[in-house]
Amino acid sequence: LTLSNPEVANERMYDILAKLIEEHKTTLIFTNTRSGTEHVAVRLKARGIESIEAHHSSLGKETRLSVEDKLKKGELKCVISSTSLELGIDIGSIDLVVQIGSPKSVSKGLQRIGRSGHSIRELSKGRFVVFNLDDLVECAVLTRAAYEKEIDKVKVPENALDVLSQAIIGISLEKTWGIEESFKLIRSAYPYRNLTMEDYMDVLHYL
Repeated sequence: LTLSNPEVANERMYDILAKLIEEHKTTLIFTNTRSGTEHVAVRLKARGIESIEAHHSSLGKETRLSVEDKLKKGELKCVISSTSLELGIDIGSIDLVVQIGSPKSVSKGLQRIGRSGHSIRELSKGRFVVFNLDDLVECAVLTRAAYEKEIDKVKVPENALDVLSQAIIGISLEKTWGIEESFKLIRSAYPYRNLTMEDYMDVLHYL
């Protein structure tokens, strides 16, 4: 949807989404933001599409669980999500995934599309819907890389001191720790296996 008029492109997108939803039993739509998730849900409901819900981390736990339960039971025609349905949740049978905008990485795109086609002998099926040339080129490159099995390399950050600060504050809420005891606990986590006592003490003094 690389049209010069944003309003026309926006309406065209909802035409495409409505058609895809109608053609499939259950569609899962991913956006890249929670606000985008809510906006898409409202616009699709305004078009008269029934059995449609939004799902993201800012919703209450009961609301999220209710949406997940309906999805597993096949009671929803469409669910729009940001990242909350990307991993680790049993969401039943999805026959189409739509990604609005670029997923920004091959692995994320594959993970999201892989939420579909979980029934026996079914294939995962996904569609990218983009608004500008940058996203169009990016999605084309990501798609080609996926077909050629060129997946993003995973790099685990090591000794991130900002995250360490949060971890120290977190464990301090549980009980009073000795320096050696807490240092040993932190170093038991893979990213901090090479953390030095000097760096650890610097963070403690900072806090």
